[in-house]
Amino acid sequence: MLTDNRNIHSRKNWTPTQEKIDWIESSLTNDENSTDEELMEYLMREGEFDKEVGIMIIRQRDRALLDPFTFQLDIEGLNL
Repeated sequence: MLTDNRNIHSRKNWTPTQEKIDWIESSLTNDENSTDEELMEYLMREGEFDKEVGIMIIRQRDRALLDPFTFQLDIEGLNL
């Protein structure tokens, strides 16, 4: 359950650095066991962005798992 938002920054404060993009891509392509909610909570907590950005990232999860070797995060779709 997504209840602890104390340390989650606004999406306006989240900068999509290459390091963060690589980390998100790796997280999406290597976690087939967590529920979407569990993965989103992890990404929000560790990536320090809000629920809206977490949802936008999770929406790309199916594509990441279908083709993990060529998947690239669509940061345009994040509306940052």
